[in-house]
Amino acid sequence: MKKGICRTRYAITTITVATLVLAPVCGLRAQSTLANGKPVKTHKADNRPMSEDQKILHVLNRLGFGPKPGDLQRVKQIGLNAYIEAQLNPEKIDDAKMDSKLAEFTALKLNGGEIAEMERNVQLSNRNLQQLQAQMAARGSMAGSDAIQGAIGAAQTGTPPNPQQQARRAADIYRNATPEERKMLEEGRIARQQVNEAGSQLVMNKIIRATESERQLNEVLVDFWSNHFNIDAAKVRASKVVDEEQVIRPHVLGKFRDLLKASSHSAAMMIYLDNAQSTASAPTPVRPALQRPGLQFSFEQVKVAADRGNEQAKQVLARVQERAKTSGMTEEDVYKQFQQAQARPAAAPMRGGLNENYARELMELHTLGVDGGYTQKDVTEVAKCLTGWGVKGGRYSGEFEFHLRLHDQSEKTVLGKVIPAGGGIQDGESVLDMLASHPSTMRFISTKLCRRLVSDDPPKSLVDKCVETWKKTDGDIREVIRTIANSKEFYTRTVYMSKIKSPFEYVVSSVRATGGTVLQRPPLPPNAPVLANFRPIGGGINLFAANGGGQTNNRLISGQIGLLGQPLFSYGFPTGYPEESTKWVSSGALIGRINFAINLVNGRLSDVDMTNSILDSNKMEGVTLEKQIDIVAKEVLGCDISRATRTTVLHQLQTGEKSPMSSTAVIDTRSVASLLLGSPEFQRR
Repeated sequence: MKKGICRTRYAITTITVATLVLAPVCGLRAQSTLANGKPVKTHKADNRPMSEDQKILHVLNRLGFGPKPGDLQRVKQIGLNAYIEAQLNPEKIDDAKMDSKLAEFTALKLNGGEIAEMERNVQLSNRNLQQLQAQMAARGSMAGSDAIQGAIGAAQTGTPPNPQQQARRAADIYRNATPEERKMLEEGRIARQQVNEAGSQLVMNKIIRATESERQLNEVLVDFWSNHFNIDAAKVRASKVVDEEQVIRPHVLGKFRDLLKASSHSAAMMIYLDNAQSTASAPTPVRPALQRPGLQFSFEQVKVAADRGNEQAKQVLARVQERAKTSGMTEEDVYKQFQQAQARPAAAPMRGGLNENYARELMELHTLGVDGGYTQKDVTEVAKCLTGWGVKGGRYSGEFEFHLRLHDQSEKTVLGKVIPAGGGIQDGESVLDMLASHPSTMRFISTKLCRRLVSDDPPKSLVDKCVETWKKTDGDIREVIRTIANSKEFYTRTVYMSKIKSPFEYVVSSVRATGGTVLQRPPLPPNAPVLANFRPIGGGINLFAANGGGQTNNRLISGQIGLLGQPLFSYGFPTGYPEESTKWVSSGALIGRINFAINLVNGRLSDVDMTNSILDSNKMEGVTLEKQIDIVAKEVLGCDISRATRTTVLHQLQTGEKSPMSSTAVIDTRSVASLLLGSPEFQRR
């Protein structure tokens, strides 16, 4: 039999396996699924305990992203309880290999100020680029002007041109630019490259850690909490790097109050939900003379921009030089004084206004839940408590800052509790304390955790246990997870294989199951332009393109996740992606997953190395076809397959053959694996 699945059988394979998957998968939520317009018969809950092997596979699927080759045997050797306890204490798990692999992801270690400086460089470069376009048009260099316009449009939409077109544009721009303009263009390219690399590192860090880290539960919870406190990176850009790595990741197994506070002090969250724009109705104003644009840049950046003719920078520099002559200070010290003076109060009028976006989502999505017992009046009062909670610097700042002059200092009443006037930042802190310890929050978050880890319709008895643990431990997330993992409800057959994998879970678990590894920097495609020998992380992901547009390259693992419907860090609504797994079910989505499986096992993803995959190691001379399928299934899935799945796989193996395969012919493990990755047994967890 030929290696891989031949094109003549491709369509039949995807349709047949999708049909096989849809039948049992769609029936998981019988009470809400229709068959031929009629309700599907509801099955009784199966409360029998799982077998020991099922328990191990269940834990690897729910407290991790599925088993790698050998994981089932390893957990069996150390004991299931010992494995769970280790996962609950990830800091004690040696993950040095993972840290070494990701050592070059230096952008993830940058603080908010450094991220803000990177973004300011990009903003300055974009302004210079627009000026250059106008200058080229004015002097008749239309080829260069049009090329700049095309490059700007491609960057905004996240759909870069093909390598040849990209090379032509670069040539047109550089050919029509002066030596000084070329220098400016190169500095701008480097600035944008640094920001784009930060986004690519963020995406690939998530994928690689989920695929290869030994701290599997930690990665599941990073995914959960990042989705719970969802932020669309296209709106906040590189500040999301700080949010993910310094807000979410350090707090996933700590106290919920600490995680909530960290999120509320995230510059990315303040920008995303517009709280950085929320002020008292009549805030204390700042001096009009100091409300000058450009002061968010460093002094060196202002000088460079002024030298290149930027009018705004020239005005700022002239004012600095004038003050330096009369004060005896250095120009740089004068500039720093101007920056500091931006926060000084004065007597001139200034517009302000309340924005309730963050206050509403804080209660509805982050804490109490939509039925948590609050009113519209509470939303308004919480918004007042959070006025002045914003960012330091410009629109894409990575640093949180409280602006007292913008804060509403009046008395407020939230959920029946009076917050005295004049509290400043403590008004917001009091609200966070109140929300973190509220009974509605305990139940809402406990239910959501159970929905992710146990069932789309979590047992009330287990949610009640989690709430009790929350009360006893003051919202210790680690103890709530331990309550779930040690409960009888977690191990009933009703919840075993009851959840559909999200696209992210499906792609990651597929790579894990087949023994593949994810590359940090895939090889450049043929004819791709090479700039300064630069090979981008993740193949050049444009995370900051609108609507996940930068994650659609089907040759990359990030692009496959995006094409399956879950571009990372790119969900446009604060709700985050759905935790109810049946939302991911459709015939089109399942066919897309099977297409991915075929590409994966045949080595067609440029950033997944299948060299050491288990798929090349199974040679089963003298074994019946059905037995061979069972052996591959055990290796890839970690469990036995149903008769329907075995029959479908066997049928697909023989479809298109000139003559029937003998009962002991050696099968192609890659063909079998791609079919099994599309089976109900693997689509579910």
